[in-house]
Amino acid sequence: MLFVYSIHKASIRPSLGRAPQVVNRVPLTLPRPRSWHLATTTAHHSRSISIPAYTLTMGRWNAGDTLVLRYIDGDGTVAQAIPTRVIEDSDRVLAIHLADGTLTKSVPDVAPEDRVAALDTLPAAADRPKLDRPWTNDTIRLHFRDEPFSVWLLFGPDWKFNWWYGNLEAPYVDTPIGIDTRDHALDVAARPDGRWWWKDEEEFARRLELGIDSPAHHARVRAAGNEVIRRLEGRAYPFRADWEHWRPQHTDPPPVLPADWDRDFGTHDLLPRTSD
Repeated sequence: MLFVYSIHKASIRPSLGRAPQVVNRVPLTLPRPRSWHLATTTAHHSRSISIPAYTLTMGRWNAGDTLVLRYIDGDGTVAQAIPTRVIEDSDRVLAIHLADGTLTKSVPDVAPEDRVAALDTLPAAADRPKLDRPWTNDTIRLHFRDEPFSVWLLFGPDWKFNWWYGNLEAPYVDTPIGIDTRDHALDVAARPDGRWWWKDEEEFARRLELGIDSPAHHARVRAAGNEVIRRLEGRAYPFRADWEHWRPQHTDPPPVLPADWDRDFGTHDLLPRTSD
């Protein structure tokens, strides 16, 4: 489920006592707006699109950089934009810190008990306002290139590790300001001791009934969740890498979103449709 509310429950190892060392990322060049052509080929699409964009050079993010994580709705609208700080960008993981008190942008909250019924009448993200919403717990998010999930570590006060969260989502797509993905509703939650459960199954089933999701998409998402569970139960990466002991080594205020946080970078056409 796309998080637009706060959570109160719940080998490359991160260096303790200092930020992990990463390969330098070539800085972005920000010229006057222009159009560039991006040839896209995915399992679902093959086309060329022309979008206003920055000039993006290849490279990695540096530890401490601001990275904007965005969730793209099915209509192409940015449903949630989250400024984070990079911990590590390596071949194995893109790790980011979402700090307590970070101001995000997102569509209005829907109470957990109302989400299934809301699917019948909820307007598209394009027709809903994007509100300032503070994030209220420290979270480490681990993203993996070409994987249909991210793994989160959620902390309470004084950095007490509360739970793991396998957020099932489209493999991320790079943008000049960070990464874009698409939430897939179903998730896997787990306690620190490894006890796990499926989350938002009723909402996930209702999306299939309404035709928002296809049977093939449901099978892929369930398989992604089973892969998270397999890694969790087998203590495979990232569940045995000491991420729960990482702590920020600065007292800087949380990063903020850029003015063009909702800019169209053409990623809607790169992210698989849930109806396919």
